Amino acid sequence: MVMPKKCNQQEKVYSIRDFKRGVREMKDVLLALYAFTGCDTVSAIYRKGKIVSFKKVQVNKALHTKLLRFNDSNADPNTVADARKHFLLSTFRSRNTDDLDTLRHQCYLQMIAKQPTRSMFKLAALHTHTL
Repeated sequence: MVMPKKCNQQEKVYSIRDFKRGVREMKDVLLALYAFTGCDTVSAIYRKGKIVSFKKVQVNKALHTKLLRFNDSNADPNTVADARKHFLLSTFRSRNTDDLDTLRHQCYLQMIAKQPTRSMFKLAALHTHTL
């Protein structure tokens, strides 16, 4: 398989056999990953790409096992929701919370901290105005 070059880069040739070997243990979670990371009908997670998510699941066996629940047509909806939550928390590297609302608030606070002072007051005012 030949990947087209970008700008001044050389073309790269990838072995499809090596790719198949590398994906072998991941084949059961590929559809769940594809749905989470964006496809034709689902928006992607903001600033999180497919490759990063793929590598996270490849390394994290507990996450891999949880994502296998999406393949079980008889799975309890609560266990599927738990797998979704676990995937999102690991995607945003949340170690100190197991709650998506708290994670969302932490991400919001990090976003405000990176803004210039003038923008920070506008964002903070929006937050208090919506409460």
